[in-house]
Amino acid sequence: MGAYEAGVFRALFDKISDIDKSKNKNRLLFDIIVGTSIGAINGAIILSNFLKNGNWGDSIEKLEEYWNTIKTETLVEKTPGFVQYWDALNSSSKGLIASGEASRRYYSSKQFVANGAPNVFSPRFEAYNKFLDYSSRSGYRTSNDILGEFLEEKEFVEFPILTSFENDQPRFLFTTIDVQSGKIATFDSYDTEVHFWDESKEIVIEYPQGIQRKHLMTSAALPQNYEHLELDDKNNPENRVFWDGSFLSNTPLRELVQQHRDYWKNKRDSKKIPDLEVFIVGLWPRRLKDNPVPRDNDFIEDRKWDIIFHDKTLYDEKVINMITDYLDYIDKIKEKIQKKNDTKLLDEIEELDKQYTATSFKRSGKKRKYEDILKDRFRVYVHRIEREDDTKSISGKYYDFSKKTIEDLMSVGKKDGEKKIDWSLVEKIASY
Repeated sequence: MGAYEAGVFRALFDKISDIDKSKNKNRLLFDIIVGTSIGAINGAIILSNFLKNGNWGDSIEKLEEYWNTIKTETLVEKTPGFVQYWDALNSSSKGLIASGEASRRYYSSKQFVANGAPNVFSPRFEAYNKFLDYSSRSGYRTSNDILGEFLEEKEFVEFPILTSFENDQPRFLFTTIDVQSGKIATFDSYDTEVHFWDESKEIVIEYPQGIQRKHLMTSAALPQNYEHLELDDKNNPENRVFWDGSFLSNTPLRELVQQHRDYWKNKRDSKKIPDLEVFIVGLWPRRLKDNPVPRDNDFIEDRKWDIIFHDKTLYDEKVINMITDYLDYIDKIKEKIQKKNDTKLLDEIEELDKQYTATSFKRSGKKRKYEDILKDRFRVYVHRIEREDDTKSISGKYYDFSKKTIEDLMSVGKKDGEKKIDWSLVEKIASY
C-alpha cells in the first residue's frame, strides 16, 4: 500500500517545484519528512537519498525504484484467463462471487502470506501456540529482517540517519509504540535520544550516532504479522518492546506539531515558531464505496482495519487552529490595552500569566502556568490526500506486493496528489 505514497510524493515534488520556480523561490522543498509504518520506510528512503545527492528529484526516483524492485508477478497474474474466469463467475452469480480483480488481489496476498515477499518479509512460521490450538493461525509470524537488510545492502537507505538545521538539512521523524507503557515514541533525526514516561519511570532510548536500522524497523512491525522488536533503555535494565506506530498514530500530526514546537522553543530558543504547511497522505480509506454494505468475513476484516488505521487528525487540526485563534485574539486585546497606555492593567495581566492556575499539565507532569499556554504557538495548514475505497478491496491488502497492485497504487497516488490538493492555496501559502 505504501506504493500509493510514492505516487503522491511524485505529484507533490512536480507541483511544488513548479510553484517555486514561478515565484523564484530557492528553499528546501520539504523541511520535515514524517512517517509511521510503511510511511517511515518511505520517509527514510526519501531523506537518505536527499542527504546523499542533495536533490529531491533523485530521492523520488530512488523511492520509485524501490517499489519497482520489490513488486513481484504472482502465479495468478501469470495464469492466462484467471481474471476473466472470476469475472464470469461474478457476473453469473450477480455479485455473490468476487470479481476478477478482487480475486487476483486475494490470491496474490495469499501467495505472499504463505511464501513471503522477496526483500520484504519471510515465509510465515509458527512462533506461538500457548493453547495448542492447531485450528488457528494466530500463532504464525513472519520476519521483516530481510526488509531492513535489503534497504541497507542495496543502498536505498544509508544508516545512521542524523541531520541538523545548522547544515540546512531536512528533518526526519517517525513514530513507534512502546508496548509496556502503551505510549508513542517519536524518533527524530535532529536528536539522539527519545524520552517518554512509563508511570514514574523515565524511559530513554539513545541513538548517539543517529537513527539506525533497528530503530527504523520498530515503526514497521505489525504485531500480528512480525516478530516484536526490542531496544535498550538507558535508565532501566529491562528492554523495551515496540510495535508498529500505526495503532496509535498512523498519520502523526500531533507528534509533528509537538516535536516542531519543542525544537524551536528548547533547542533554538526562538521567540517565533515557524508555521507549518503539512501534506497528509492517508492509505486507509475513511469512507466506504460498497452499497449495499457486504456481509462476508473478508469484507468485515478489511473494513475493520480501514476504520482502525484511517487518518484521525481532523480533530487535532481543529483544536490546534482554534487554540491559535484564541491566542491571536488575546494578543489583539493586549495590543489595544498597550495603545491606551494602561500600565496597571498590563501589569495585572502579566502577573496573572505567571500563576499556576491552569488546569492542564506538561508532559513532565508539572502543572502549567497561563504563560505556558499563551506562548510558542503557530499556524498549521493541512492538505489531505486520502486513498479512496474501491469495491475490489480485500482484507489482506497490506500483504499484496504483486506487480499490478503496486503499479496501480503508484499511478492512482500520483493522480490523487495532482487533483485532491487545492494548489491555489499552496501557491498562496508559498507567498507568505
